[in-house]
Order: sequence, then structure tokens, then C-alpha cells
Amino acid sequence: MANVPTFSGKDSVFRLFSNGIEIVLLAKTWELGPNCTNVNDGVNGEDRDRLQTITNYYEGTLTCFQNDLKALNALLSNTANNDAEALPFDQAFVASFKIIGGPKNNFIGKEMTIDNWRENQGGRTERVMLTIPFRCRYFDPIASAG
Repeated sequence: MANVPTFSGKDSVFRLFSNGIEIVLLAKTWELGPNCTNVNDGVNGEDRDRLQTITNYYEGTLTCFQNDLKALNALLSNTANNDAEALPFDQAFVASFKIIGGPKNNFIGKEMTIDNWRENQGGRTERVMLTIPFRCRYFDPIASAG
């Protein structure tokens, strides 16, 4: 097998969709994975338990650079909408990954909620960062163009 380099952060892009508005997130760090319930059933004296993993939902965190306030305003608008007891905004995110020497692959997180987000700054010369923890019911591949 050829020594193909792994793809890096420059090869991934995250987009937040909230109430019909698309916001490109300048992610510095991110993580994403399933939230699972691990099941083990001891059955009729068998020597080992029968195992199962049940995926409850997906969860993750994006920590993003800020070059404008679009993402922060979208989060505040979502909070105001929830406070008004209006119908929840339709929210989703798309993650795009460009594999070196290969195609772009896109994934969508659907039926998404945004949890306890944080705007933060480490110091006078540090970049302002927005941390967005989220959960979504589904995380699936979607058709990619090119």
C-alpha cells in the first residue's frame, strides 16, 4: 500500500444551518461521536454475557474562531425563539471532508440541539473562540458533488 498522507484540518469544513440560515464555522478543534447504552445480558448460565450497543444519539463539540458574529447571533436568536415558546428552529450541521487524492465526502447531523455554548477569550492577544456543544438524533453520509 502506498504511503498516502492522512487528511488534516484544512481538509474539513463545518456548516451550521439554523432557521434556514447557513453559517460556515471556522472550527479549530472538534469532536463527534455516538452516545451509546452498553447492554450485557447473562443468559441461562452461558459462560459470557450477550453484548449489545444501542446508539441513543450523536454528540459533539466544535470550538470555532470568530471572524464575525453570525454564529453568536444565530445562537442568541435560537435562545430567544425558545424563550418565546415558539416552534423550535430546524437545525442541522454538515461536515465536509476532502480526502487527499480523492473525493469530498459530506455528512449531515439532523434533528440537532445546541447545548451550553460558550464564547471565550484566553487573553489580550488570543483569538476569541466560540465553543458549541451539540447533540443530534442522526448523523448520516449525504450525496457529494465532486
